[in-house]
Amino acid sequence: MGQNNDVFDLNNKKKIIIIDDNDMVRSVIRSMLESLHYDCITAENGLTGLELIKKEKVDLAFIDLDMPVMDGFELLNILNKEYPTLPVLIVSGSSDIESAIRAIKKGAWDFIVKPVFNLDLVDANIKQAFEKSDLMKKNIRYEQELEEMVIKRTAKLKEQALALEKSYVELSKEIKQRMIAEEKLSDLNRKLELKVKERTGQLEKLNKKLQASVTELREDEIAGRKIQFELLPEKNKKISGYELNHYLIPSDYLSGDFIDYFNVGENHLVFYLADVSGHGVPAAFITVFLKNFVRKYLDLFNWEFNDIVLQPHEICRLLNCEMLDFVSDKFITLFYGVIDLRKNTLSCINCGQYPQPVIYKNGKAEYINLKGSPLGIIDNISAESTEIDFNVNDKIVCLSDGILEILPQYPSLKDRHDIILTLFDEHDVEGVINNHKLNSNRIPDDVTLLTIERKE
Repeated sequence: MGQNNDVFDLNNKKKIIIIDDNDMVRSVIRSMLESLHYDCITAENGLTGLELIKKEKVDLAFIDLDMPVMDGFELLNILNKEYPTLPVLIVSGSSDIESAIRAIKKGAWDFIVKPVFNLDLVDANIKQAFEKSDLMKKNIRYEQELEEMVIKRTAKLKEQALALEKSYVELSKEIKQRMIAEEKLSDLNRKLELKVKERTGQLEKLNKKLQASVTELREDEIAGRKIQFELLPEKNKKISGYELNHYLIPSDYLSGDFIDYFNVGENHLVFYLADVSGHGVPAAFITVFLKNFVRKYLDLFNWEFNDIVLQPHEICRLLNCEMLDFVSDKFITLFYGVIDLRKNTLSCINCGQYPQPVIYKNGKAEYINLKGSPLGIIDNISAESTEIDFNVNDKIVCLSDGILEILPQYPSLKDRHDIILTLFDEHDVEGVINNHKLNSNRIPDDVTLLTIERKE
């Protein structure tokens, strides 16, 4: 099996702890992980494992749930509180899947079913866990660095304020002295000019630093925009008689809207449109999180592990749990659809996406009226789903709410809703963009368009 040099560094191996009361299971898992070039340590129960984790620098933990002294659930609670960025993978028997799922809800990152034979699946789970852990650590470091920056800048502003106050006092005294003693005016004026020159030089230096900081920030945003757009699917894509196209216009350098569509096996086509609350870097970060989340379940399907990616309600439920666990100040509205290429039917769910998608059938346009709440707000999602026949020449259009902001010639919300139904009668995505001059004007909100049409 080939080694990925980007993941493995033989001089700095990742250390994994295996906590299981079964000697054979520990031995088998250790052999598999060492064959993948990981450094391994083991423990026969949760208490011993916890002591080792406190002593050793551990990068990931495999934990059995049913153990003496301290079971896996008690150990999981402790690790979630004391080591929140430590990936924890549950090793569970096939007859105990419900306990493994309960452990996932309590904070475990993933689970592997015993007996463990699929080396590629184990390796993929470990790599995904490391990527997720690295992302969490980077986010924590970013927050710490930002807090330090705020403290330093606040201190500097206070220092400058004191300096300005001191200068003001000095200038007041000088003015009073000039009024009292006119003969000293010339000397005091010279001192004042020197002070003004000194202050101007300081302000020029500060202005240059500020300009450099703004330039650096803009360059970072441009780089982030490039990465975000590289995550989008191919435009004008044809899949088994269906034509898919999209357009995303961010109101800032980085967008809170996101689109994706892809084949799932030979018989299904999945697509979704999402809108993250807010704009800029934080919202763009959540779109990357969403892309990776859906990609995880596509990989699980390809490995024949499960078909959750084809279950709109279930994947939205799991995404809602992830949002509640790891994202505290954002929510997502989402329309998620699965097309069965054999039956030509669409199964879809709407989690707060507005306006609702439009379907064109026999030359008539109407909204797909599904109610639902956004993801990442409440524990239990409330979203309606349906199944629709997808006939030849039928077309579905998904739009973000930014489209309502670019129709100023239609003053009422009802007028805008009515015009959306006719927006794509005679134009494709590119035609709508050009007709409303979306590329030439700065827009108040992200605008995202997605069309799926079944051809002959």
